Amino acid sequence: MDAAAAPEFVQRVIKDAGVKFMLRDRQQMELAGAPPSMIIGDLRDVAASPQPSPDAGVEPGGESTRSTHAEILYTSGTTAEPQGVVLTHGNFLANLEPLERGIEEYRKYERWFHPLRFVTLVP
Repeated sequence: MDAAAAPEFVQRVIKDAGVKFMLRDRQQMELAGAPPSMIIGDLRDVAASPQPSPDAGVEPGGESTRSTHAEILYTSGTTAEPQGVVLTHGNFLANLEPLERGIEEYRKYERWFHPLRFVTLVP
């Protein structure tokens, strides 16, 4: 979510997308009545903390498939009110798979441009 987004727009997106948990930048304030949130930078602390043991009653999440939702991107196109566009894991893989198939012919350039990097924009 754009840090400059109006609180009214953020509330509409939360309701429209059925948001249950949010990751936000430190400069973004928590909204009244919004779902729980965590500051993105704090994820490092969570990732570094010991994981609960399997017998602690915590169920692991299901495996993702190509059709699993990965992101809801709100885009307005040119003139309309922004609407949510659902991107799946398959959408992201469709951008990566051609790179995987075609990378070998460019490996000869890697010693001059190490590491090879690619930029992709979606949708």
